[in-house]
Amino acid sequence: MSGMPYHTSATRIGGNVHLRTLFAVVPEMERLVRERINFALTSEAMPGPDGVANE
Repeated sequence: MSGMPYHTSATRIGGNVHLRTLFAVVPEMERLVRERINFALTSEAMPGPDGVANE
């Protein structure tokens, strides 16, 4: 997703945090981008742009 236009916001509602991510990609890439976002949100660690995992 590097270089892709996006915006992420977070809102706390009670004990939950709601994330909203807006992104702009060509239609053929939408599924891949959504899968990467879901993977990042369900993983305990995610590699950053430098390849190092942030925990």
